Amino acid sequence: MTQHEGEEQQVLPAIFEHCRNVYNLMEEEAKLVDNALIWEGHLTKLFARLHLSVPYYTSVTRELKRMDCIRQRRRGGGNAASQWEVVMPPSEELFLEHRTYLTNRKKSRIERVEQQVRELQSIVAKVQMDNQSILDILVEREKDSA
Repeated sequence: MTQHEGEEQQVLPAIFEHCRNVYNLMEEEAKLVDNALIWEGHLTKLFARLHLSVPYYTSVTRELKRMDCIRQRRRGGGNAASQWEVVMPPSEELFLEHRTYLTNRKKSRIERVEQQVRELQSIVAKVQMDNQSILDILVEREKDSA
């Protein structure tokens, strides 16, 4: 058993396996530069080679950085390749530490709903103002025609 005796074994989300696969490929392709293992390339292309869909890009990269498995040395963009230091492989312990993956997903859902509520409140306020303006115009026209 990989966890303490008596504890229930936890099934890790698929994102953890994606983190391991991305890290392993980065490590395999990295070169030793000034006593650091450096991977250079386009992460989007690396994800494509692993047949990972685009939505995983942000969450996998965020988790690898959070666990301090990789550190960005240079941003890429366009034709410019990014540069990443390959630090250490992801582990179950690091992944489960603080459980940020799950709380970030819940938090982002809540934040999206809160944003939608704010947008709807703004729309309702505008409709109410427009409605009042229309009523004011109708009252003025009725006074003018009387």
